[in-house]
Amino acid sequence: MYWSKQLDTQCAKGLNSKAVKDWFRIVKEQIVDAGVKPENIYRMDESGFPPSNQGTQRVVGCAGNKIQHKQGGANRENVTALVTICADGSTLCPLVIFKGEYLMKRWIKNNVSNAFFKFSVSPNGWTDSKLTLQWLETVFEP
Repeated sequence: MYWSKQLDTQCAKGLNSKAVKDWFRIVKEQIVDAGVKPENIYRMDESGFPPSNQGTQRVVGCAGNKIQHKQGGANRENVTALVTICADGSTLCPLVIFKGEYLMKRWIKNNVSNAFFKFSVSPNGWTDSKLTLQWLETVFEP
C-alpha cells in the first residue's frame, strides 16, 4: 500500500522511458559534451501544492515504489512555489504564489522558521508571464 500523488495528465504522457532516455541524450550533447560549467547551469521549476489534502489516497502498487501517481486534471486550487537550484549545489530564494488579487499578511505570518521567501499572487495561484518576469528580475538576476 502506498500514498497516491496527483499527476497532471500532460505530465503523465511524458513520463515514459523513451522521453527520459531522449532527455539524458540531449543533456549529454548540449551540456556535458559542450563543456558547460556547473555554475552556469540552473533549473527552475514550479511545484503546485493544494492548500489542503485534495485527493491523496491509499493505493496498491508495485513493490519498491514509494509513490504511485494518480492521473488527473490540474484544475484545482493551488499554492505554487518556484524553486531554483544551480548544478553547483547553490539555491535561489523560492517564490511562493498564492491564488488571489492581493497578498494577505495572514497567508505568510506563520512562517515560523523565518525562511527567506518572496511572495506573490496570481488569479489561479499559478505562474504567468508577469510573475515569470518578476522572478527573473527579483530572484534570478536582481
